[in-house]
Order: sequence, then C-alpha cells, then structure tokens
Amino acid sequence: MDKINGHKWRSRSLVMVSLSILFWVLLFHSHPSDPPLPTTTTTTTIRAAAQPEKPEHQPRHDNDSCLGRYIYVHDLPRRFNMGLIDECGTLSDWTNMCTYTSNAGLGPRVMSNPGRVFPDTSCWHETNQFTLELIFYNRMKKYRA
Repeated sequence: MDKINGHKWRSRSLVMVSLSILFWVLLFHSHPSDPPLPTTTTTTTIRAAAQPEKPEHQPRHDNDSCLGRYIYVHDLPRRFNMGLIDECGTLSDWTNMCTYTSNAGLGPRVMSNPGRVFPDTSCWHETNQFTLELIFYNRMKKYRA
C-alpha cells in the first residue's frame, strides 16, 4: 500500500514540476523582446552665427552669498505649524506634547545623564519623533538665503 501511494505522489510531483517548467518556458519564449536599435548614424551640422547675441544687461551676482541656495517656503495655514504649538495639549491622548513642542520643537534639554551616556548634555534635547515638522519649519524661518 505504501508503494502505491509513494508512486502516486512521485508521479503527481513530476507532472507538477513538468507543467511549471513548461509554463516558464512558454512565458519567456512568448515575451516580446525589445526591437533592435538602428545601426545607422545620422550626422547633422549646425552652423554657428557670426557673433553670438549677448544680453544688454547681465546681472552681477558677485555680492550674492545666497546664489544657488534659494528656497521657497510656502505659507501654510496656521493649523500646520503654529497651531501645533498652540494646541499641544490635544495632539496626543497619552502624552503631553507641550514639553516636546517647546524650544522650536526640539523639546527641553537633557538634564539627567545617568551613566554618562552623553558626553556633553548641552547639545542634546528630549525630542519627540512627531515634532519634526516644527523643527524643520523653525529651521527654515532662520535660513538667511
């Protein structure tokens, strides 16, 4: 009885493997390939004008320290930036976010340093992961260019 069931199992698995191989061969064989690229090249000659036109007034940017570093900050409605600070008590049901929205979104400075984990606590803040919008907004307000 075991030989009969084992033989049926082997024949079924052989049929399944054969069908899957046939499927993949047909799939790759019937897939259209990309058309070949043309082998001929075309050369076009463009003649330059005798003298290129120059604009009458070329602005000088020698004194512009922000050249190439301009950014545009769109004025969003108050609820997206300053509204987060005004309504900090209602931002989360479980955490008082007012401590984290202080100091331009950075939160209060780290005062306790158990085990001396931080070498210098003057540059570490208790920042919440969801206040990045406030941090970025306040950073862009201070951007000089």
